[in-house]
Amino acid sequence: MTELLLYFISSILFSFIIFRFLLSNKNRKLLHIYDHPNERKIHSKKILKIGGIGILFSSLFMLCIYRLINGEIFFEMTLIESQILISTIFLILGALVDDLIGINAPKKLFFQFIAIGIIIKSGFIFFLSANIYFNIVITIGFYILVINSMNLIDGIDGLSTSLFILFSLFAVILSSSLSALDIKYYILIVIFMGSVISFIFLNFPPAKIFLGDTGSQLLGWILAVSIV
Repeated sequence: MTELLLYFISSILFSFIIFRFLLSNKNRKLLHIYDHPNERKIHSKKILKIGGIGILFSSLFMLCIYRLINGEIFFEMTLIESQILISTIFLILGALVDDLIGINAPKKLFFQFIAIGIIIKSGFIFFLSANIYFNIVITIGFYILVINSMNLIDGIDGLSTSLFILFSLFAVILSSSLSALDIKYYILIVIFMGSVISFIFLNFPPAKIFLGDTGSQLLGWILAVSIV
């Protein structure tokens, strides 16, 4: 539990530095990923939607620190770890394209289905019956539901991130009694939780930064994969 706390605090501090860097006046001029106001939105000026990028970058940095401390080689991964990474890359790629230029729902689903197909192939699937096709359909539906639900509720400042933090706290509490999972999976969760907490202080009204599709889909993806 002490190790989890150390990574959690470190993630909060480093993420806070990253977000301050991204929100500096100099970088605001370089970044052009904005959520522009319209009749459906409550904000009256354009706001950077790079929260997901900040969370992803700071979390990956902390994961590299974890591997360095534990004597692991950066790019040496198990088959399952590489499949998780590749599927996450496909999901983030689609979300990032949406943040940059905007894409319609079918194109979003295209990237999501590729990511889901890879993660199911790696074994992250619900085994609810003896019929494998039934299990696959239910699992695909679950992934799509969670990812896009987080994306939809992101319209309310702080809601999706608050739900993610509550889930993460529940998962960490379970870590004291559930020994089936390696400690590194809980470290992964607390690292992301720390990054999200840094973000949430900047996202509460009046929001200075938004998650964007990259952030909301990433949090939904982590939730769905963790639950499965």
